[in-house]
Amino acid sequence: MGTQKLKQKDIPKLREKLIAAQKNICPLCKTELLKADAVLDHDHTTGHIRFALHRSCNRAEGLIKRAARFSRSKDAQFFVKQVAHLWDESFTHNPLHPSFKTNDDKRLKLLKKRLKEVTQAHSRKKIEQEILHIKQRQL
Repeated sequence: MGTQKLKQKDIPKLREKLIAAQKNICPLCKTELLKADAVLDHDHTTGHIRFALHRSCNRAEGLIKRAARFSRSKDAQFFVKQVAHLWDESFTHNPLHPSFKTNDDKRLKLLKKRLKEVTQAHSRKKIEQEILHIKQRQL
């Protein structure tokens, strides 16, 4: 006989059993898993139930797997492992991408906006000084 398919009415019981076996911890985010937020995760290739996960973690896992299909890799799992490895590496020896906004960039944008709105000379002077200070630091 093949693998038995779970009946819809049996989902709550299995979900509770898995949550207890997982010690009320979501295996993906490692935070507390409450019954109200738990769903049954399953392999979309084989159909087998794997864990109880937070609804949001289950969605994220599915999105990651689907997004991996956009890569040139034929193996989504291998690709995701490579991405995780990439995230662990340090690239501080490389320059910043032109589209990346540093905290100074964000602050300058805010200050320039404020400068257009401020009418008092004293306030304008303080903002202009801060802008100058940030620009000097960026050199």
